[in-house]
Amino acid sequence: SELAGNIFTADNIHKTDALPPLMQYAIFCDPSDLRGADHFACVLGGIGADGKMYVVDAFSPNEGQDALMIEHLRKWCSAYNVERIWIETNGSIGRRFYEYAQNSGLDVTAWWSKDNKFERITANYQDLTQRVVFAETDNVQEYLGQVYTFDKKCAHDDNIDAVNSLWNYYRFLRLV
Repeated sequence: SELAGNIFTADNIHKTDALPPLMQYAIFCDPSDLRGADHFACVLGGIGADGKMYVVDAFSPNEGQDALMIEHLRKWCSAYNVERIWIETNGSIGRRFYEYAQNSGLDVTAWWSKDNKFERITANYQDLTQRVVFAETDNVQEYLGQVYTFDKKCAHDDNIDAVNSLWNYYRFLRLV
């Protein structure tokens, strides 16, 4: 798969059109500067009683303004009982958006990703393909389009990286 670029496919990603009741919701964001070069990946997920992580909604624009992202995060927080919003702060763009979100009144937590991104994601391959379930909504299916292109030298890896980081958060809490 690494050579062919078919690491995540429509066949190995689990999807559902009927989400179970979820115990806890969290959001993970991997910010970009929203100027067309990179995607600002945000994923809303929760944990089911079955120990699986469910991706309930997703949003990944590559153009726009920070205010658009804040509005979207607020919409999710008002529609779901969001326990935590994580924002990756590895670079200056992430740190800047983290501070913007704080100043906008959102209760956010900084997340620092380390090690090689490709290796971080592929290390969780089995869990991402067996213990993560994606809602069959238009937003999530569009989001998955980028996930299916993930490989070692892909143009955009933001969407699967955000899902992987949310998985790591829940794994750290020992909820999955």
